Amino acid sequence: MSLLPANGPFFIQHVKGKLLRKQSRQFPFLFGFIDGILTTLTLCTGKILEGKKGFDISLALRVATAAFITGSFVFFVAKYAELRGELVYAEKELNLASSGKLATTILGRKVLYSSAIEALIAGISGFLGAFFPLVVAIIDVYLPWITFSSSIAYLGIFGFALGRNVGRKSYLWSISLILGGIIVIIIGTLLHIVN
Repeated sequence: MSLLPANGPFFIQHVKGKLLRKQSRQFPFLFGFIDGILTTLTLCTGKILEGKKGFDISLALRVATAAFITGSFVFFVAKYAELRGELVYAEKELNLASSGKLATTILGRKVLYSSAIEALIAGISGFLGAFFPLVVAIIDVYLPWITFSSSIAYLGIFGFALGRNVGRKSYLWSISLILGGIIVIIIGTLLHIVN
């Protein structure tokens, strides 16, 4: 009895299943939104606590754009490195003579395309995640706790969804992101980056 499946070795099925299937787009969305909220809380907590002085839609758009650019870039690099590493692993398992051969095939192009699409999703959701708390802050100028509590609530909801996405205890992810958000608010207050 052979341990190998009838239609090919395990590692080839792994490569096909992992790289060629359509990736879940939920993770980059969740990552981006969480990153956007945390970026805003880090940069703008001090400004939100001050009230309306110099706080307008222009600042909200600039911070959200910065979240889009950095979130997209970081997510692309991380995802591309992860998938490219899987190609290198597959090359070793296939005992290919030289490294980098799979990256020049259609698999390499799919890895690049998939990474770019997911980075775009993460960037757009990061923009929205950063923009949301600032719009709430503009609307409720004299009640900054509404901005913070809604941001913390969204972190808890997205933490729960993230936990479900990675197959772990969702409530622990939710609690962790809520605590992380509170810590980031404290750090943002101390740093007071945006004046």
